[in-house]
Amino acid sequence: MWPTAILIVVLGMTHAWGGIPFGGDDRGFVPPDRNTLGCESGIATNVGRLIRAVTRCHVRSANAGLKGNVFDEEACESAGRARYDRANSTLTGCPPCLYKGAVADAEVGRLDGLAAPLVYCDAASGRPLADGDDGGFVPPSRAAAKCQNLVTRQIALLAERLVGCHKKLAAAALESGVPDQAAEDTCEAAALAKYTGVVGRPSHCPTCLIPVLGALGAGIVGSVNVNGGDVYCASPGGAFLAP
Repeated sequence: MWPTAILIVVLGMTHAWGGIPFGGDDRGFVPPDRNTLGCESGIATNVGRLIRAVTRCHVRSANAGLKGNVFDEEACESAGRARYDRANSTLTGCPPCLYKGAVADAEVGRLDGLAAPLVYCDAASGRPLADGDDGGFVPPSRAAAKCQNLVTRQIALLAERLVGCHKKLAAAALESGVPDQAAEDTCEAAALAKYTGVVGRPSHCPTCLIPVLGALGAGIVGSVNVNGGDVYCASPGGAFLAP
């Protein structure tokens, strides 16, 4: 029988797979241990919730604009960011390469600067969707808003499902040491199919939105994959760390 101390060392080493890239179209590395996995997956969850919060702000701004009301969209986003920061403050075991604020800034920037202008693309109302760094316009009608808001909500749902795919990939790879890219690709494809199945049905969508619905979905997949590399960044000895 092995001494207890040796067993502890051996068991502690069985999951030290860090430094192995996820591979495929997914950036990042297999977490080196359970503590790191806990932090990185916790951040990933909080990013998904932040995406949901920001997209809700876009929907609320669109609805307020339709009624001629003023909505402080920037304050709405700031509140979502504050919740993200509070949730992150409770996490432990985070690697030094994980810049929580930069991860949030990048994702919010893509939602405000890329997604919103593509979804709220019809400029007929002549009114910006929001002040500050958000692109897009207040919907031209209630019928158009129904479509645009649905697409916005589906973007958030797609992102959260993709985050779930990454969390499963990281957790399984920590156990086996071999990232299961086939399973992750299947998970991502299923998430994208759900998005496509819903956004392909609405009527009264602005003509500028219909041609980009597929590109929006693919863009969210790419965005979450890029952000995943910034979240699952840890590797042994500081090698291959995200900048």
